[in-house]
Amino acid sequence: SLWTPTSKKMPLPYLGYTDDELFPLVHGAFPAHCLLMMYPSWKYTPMVTLVVAGFYAMLYVVLLTETSGGAAAQPLGSTFNTLEDVMRHLSDRQNAFMAYVHFASFDLMVSRWIVADAWSQGIPHFLAAASIPITWLLGPAGIIFYLGLKSGYIVVFQKDKLRKAPGKRRGAS
Repeated sequence: SLWTPTSKKMPLPYLGYTDDELFPLVHGAFPAHCLLMMYPSWKYTPMVTLVVAGFYAMLYVVLLTETSGGAAAQPLGSTFNTLEDVMRHLSDRQNAFMAYVHFASFDLMVSRWIVADAWSQGIPHFLAAASIPITWLLGPAGIIFYLGLKSGYIVVFQKDKLRKAPGKRRGAS
């Protein structure tokens, strides 16, 4: 079956740990997201969340380099061209762990961007904070949710941002 894991514990030779031993580290994304939601203006929040996301990005690259030559990482003749191929890749323990680390890093970086963008646009933090759990758990749905909130806020409360770009207007001579 495509959904049967193809390997047991994944030893990581360069790191000296298994995927089971490293997996709890990925849960550091939860407190980092909580910092973004509850303490966005704490002077250490930007640094802590960047370090956490950066750590996951580096872990992902290490995992990628360790598994890129292995048969489990890319079954012979497989591609990402069909859903069946993608399912085959993700049914492998190594690839599933790498995907989870990828999601943890990327979703945290997107959440950081949401908070920074809301602040730079003058959007109240509670609106940005509402999108962070969605981004953390559902990825792209969170960014769409935030962009919808941002657009609605600008239409209702910042109409001056909707003015037409400078230049000739229709009918002007």
